[in-house]
This record gives sequence, structure tokens and C-alpha cells, in this order.
Amino acid sequence: MLLGKTEIEALDLQIARVHAATGVRVVAAEIGKADTYEDLPWKAFALGVALTALLVVGVGVLIPEWQTPLSTMLSAVIMLAAGALAALLAIFIPAFARLFLHGAQCEREVGQYAEAAVSAPRALQDPTSRRGSDLGEPLRAPRAYFGRHRAAAVDR
Repeated sequence: MLLGKTEIEALDLQIARVHAATGVRVVAAEIGKADTYEDLPWKAFALGVALTALLVVGVGVLIPEWQTPLSTMLSAVIMLAAGALAALLAIFIPAFARLFLHGAQCEREVGQYAEAAVSAPRALQDPTSRRGSDLGEPLRAPRAYFGRHRAAAVDR
């Protein structure tokens, strides 16, 4: 979910306040997705199978007269179908897939994306931008700070 126009304007206002108060340039970048997570559908599949297996066993214990020779095969099909459905939901509905994404993994991926964004070669950067060199200070590489699924580059 990307930011709306009012949220972007509010963020621009906050960045301008930080710059006016401290002289620090803050660059915020919003990205749709920092990485692809191939393991999320498998995690959804495993959880779907496990929960369905628990349900099938529970029904078998509570209602033993439902146990027939065909019920074992039917139980296996139901469990695998529930797992497949959960995997498909994780593939096609990003909000469902995020339920299986560990916060530390997401932080790491966003951090790598932020580091790559601020470590662009100096030749590609604008040489006329004020980076401290006109104040007699040596040029310093920008530092990246990133928080919960957000990234910001700060340059003094």
C-alpha cells in the first residue's frame, strides 16, 4: 500500500521541518516491495495442512462413527487442498502473505534496499549539491537509517 497525496504532503512537511531545524537533508523513498519471498506460500501451505489435520483428527475423535476406509483418503485430500488454498492465497493476496513474513526478515530486506539506495557512485550524484565541501569539510558518505518497513537516507 503506497502513500496517498495527503500523506506525502505531510511527510514533505516533516522533512522540511527537520531540514530547517538541523540542516540535515532527509531523503525518504517508498517502494512497493524490497524483495520477493518465495518461502511465504510454503509457510502458508504448512500452516493450512497442520490446522486442517488438527481439525480432521478432532472430528475423528469426537465422531468415531464417521471413520470408514475411505475417510483416511478423504482426510488426506482435504488437508492437502486446504494447504494448497492457503498457498494460493499467499501468492495472490499480499496482505495474507505478510502474515507469514517475520519482522526481522522484513527489516533486513528493507535495510539492504536502503543501503543500496544511498551508496550510489559519487559520479552519478550531482557535484553542485551542497554536501559540506563548500564549508571546508571533507565529503562524507550518506548514512542510511531504516525503521519498521520504511527507509530513509540522511546526509549531512
